Amino acid sequence: KRELSETQKAIISFETIANGAYMQKQLDTILGERKGTFTASLMEVFSNDTKLQLCDPKLVAQEAIKAACLDLSLNKQLGQAYIIPYGNTPTLVIGYKGLIKMAYRSGKYSCINVDVVYEGELKKRNKLTGELDIDGERTGDTILGFFAYFRFKSGMSHTLYMTTKEMAHYAKLYV
Repeated sequence: KRELSETQKAIISFETIANGAYMQKQLDTILGERKGTFTASLMEVFSNDTKLQLCDPKLVAQEAIKAACLDLSLNKQLGQAYIIPYGNTPTLVIGYKGLIKMAYRSGKYSCINVDVVYEGELKKRNKLTGELDIDGERTGDTILGFFAYFRFKSGMSHTLYMTTKEMAHYAKLYV
C-alpha cells in the first residue's frame, strides 16, 4: 500500500472540511446557488498553494467564509481576494479589484480607475490638487508610475499617483 504525501493528506483534510455539512450550510446561506463554484475555486486555491497547505484547514475555511460574506471570489485570475499564509496563519487579503467591486456596490461611486503610466503619457502632475494630465502618447514600454482615480456620484473626485520608485519604497515598508 502506498503512503500519501503530506500534500495529499493536507488536501484531503481540507476537502473534508470544505465539503462538510457545516461549511456547505454556511456557504449555502451566504451564496446560495453559487456555493458550488466558490467551493471549487477554494479547492483549487488550496490544492495549488503548498504554503497554504501548512495552515490549519479550519482556519483556511474561516478565511474563505469571510470572502464569501463579502461576495468576493478567491479565483486568483479575478484578483478580488486571496488567502495568504503568514507563517502558518491564513489571512484573507482583499485585492484591488475586490476593493473596487465593493466600492461600486456601495452605490456611492460613479467612476473608479487604476492603471499604469508609461513613458510619454504623463504630461503634467499638479502636486497641489493631485490631478494628472496623462493625455500624452506612449513612447515606450517603461512604466513610470501608477495612478488611482475615483469620482463620487456627488462629483467629488481624487487622484493618487506614485512613481515606480515611490511604489517600491511603499512596498518595502508595508508589504
